Amino acid sequence: MNLRLSPSLTLAVSAALTLGLACTDDGDGGDEIAADTSGNQEESTSEDTTEESTGDSTEESTETTDTTESTEETEESSEDTTDTTESTEETEESTDTGPVDNGGYEAVVSPGGLDRVIITRKDFNESTCTEMVLYSPVMFDDFDIDVPDPWRIELVRGWTGTTDCPEDKSDPDYGAGGGTGEIFFLGTDALGIYPCAVGFDIELFYSTEPPTTKAWNQDSVEVMGVNCG
Repeated sequence: MNLRLSPSLTLAVSAALTLGLACTDDGDGGDEIAADTSGNQEESTSEDTTEESTGDSTEESTETTDTTESTEETEESSEDTTDTTESTEETEESTDTGPVDNGGYEAVVSPGGLDRVIITRKDFNESTCTEMVLYSPVMFDDFDIDVPDPWRIELVRGWTGTTDCPEDKSDPDYGAGGGTGEIFFLGTDALGIYPCAVGFDIELFYSTEPPTTKAWNQDSVEVMGVNCG
């Protein structure tokens, strides 16, 4: 049996089919839009996370660099301080020349049975006068002081309250029980007996109360009464 649709029914069916297809297309488009939106959000979130991670890493790296530089500066400052301290100590050591000698010196020969040279030290700061007598020829003495052979130290005697030693050499206020250092001669006379000049770098142990140590430092003291031409 053959069915034939009337023209009006055919139009109605065609319209319904068209409407159904349109609805189907709209649904797929919505899904695609939703997918695109979701993808864009995921990409945006990923980019934000990457940027935050990169920013945090950069900040941490910068902080680490700053800390390292600060540590290096502290170490350099410490080294500079150490160098300055060592330099100051070396300067103090180099300027330490030992005991100060405030004395003025004279020397004169005293011929006799033994040859003698009397060295006088006048200390105007302390108002003292001290004599050290060298004599020759002698092999030994009581002082641990180097003296050119055959000379030795006979005695040391001193007076307080004056810078002029008495002519009679009586009643000295103190002597010396020992000493250390060196006495040296600068040339001798034509006979090779008396020194033309004497120098010394010694310390004498005075028998004062309390005992004291006195420095005698002089490069050259001319010996009076010697013919050195």
